[in-house]
Amino acid sequence: MARHSLISDLHGDQLVRLVAEAKREVVLIAPFLTRPPISRLLDACPAEVPITLVGRFLPEDVKVGVCHLEAAELLIGRPGCTVRASPVLHGKMYRVDDDYLIGSANLTLRGLGWASASNLELVVPMERSKILDTFEISVISRSEELTLAGIRDLQARVRRLPEASFVGLEEHSADTVLWLPRCYTPEKLYAVYAEQDARKILASAAAAARHDLEALAPVPLELGRHAFESWIAGALEAHPVSIWVRAQAHDGVEAEAAIEQIKQLGVGQPDTTPEQQWEIFSRWLLHFLPRLFLEEPVATRIVFKPHS
Repeated sequence: MARHSLISDLHGDQLVRLVAEAKREVVLIAPFLTRPPISRLLDACPAEVPITLVGRFLPEDVKVGVCHLEAAELLIGRPGCTVRASPVLHGKMYRVDDDYLIGSANLTLRGLGWASASNLELVVPMERSKILDTFEISVISRSEELTLAGIRDLQARVRRLPEASFVGLEEHSADTVLWLPRCYTPEKLYAVYAEQDARKILASAAAAARHDLEALAPVPLELGRHAFESWIAGALEAHPVSIWVRAQAHDGVEAEAAIEQIKQLGVGQPDTTPEQQWEIFSRWLLHFLPRLFLEEPVATRIVFKPHS
């Protein structure tokens, strides 16, 4: 196995390269995992190679967004793949055939170095050993297979948890995205990404879109519009504001409450008010996640409710 620099190389890129070379099997073990990294690893893995994914999948983890059930569903729908839940899991181990990556990084954008505000993680390539074999056997034996029925049960348990504000979420979330979009016209984001029709986009809008793409980097190269918007949707769904909005699903979200949450997040631009930031963010929700959110006028206010 090639040895890559632990300082200059992104941990996620190391893992993608390793998974792309898989011949027999891939085993991914991490307490926290989110949809965008799992999707990227699935794209890299040869279709005939089976994958075993083990995460904690506690209802509380799902509630705050550090475990995405959508990530589990991606694997459950793939032939030969298995998802397992281990509530006591803390270690991280990634095995491809007989090669390993061991360290502190979870399968999240921040953990793998794919977010603008990534964590400082240590990831070390290792050869197969009895200790690693024993750890893998122990993890598998102390976990349960997660099926689609199990996911539905988890979703019901999550809904029964008390509603949580994302204030202080960064302390708990391995994938908090400390960024708010600037591009007021999200429908033009793909044109800037693909360098299309530049003359039809205002310079200020193009600059805002480039800022957002840089904040979301690394966005995979040469995606078609549908794949690009699906990728952005996955990243947006993991955002603390999106998580908070979804947590209010029963009653919907009024603009005033969302603006207050953005103020508490404490991330923004000096030339943009929280009111403007929410207006932009709400446009992104409606454009990239129409399956989850809709706009409903209430007097002069805006309420967001997930689709039923």
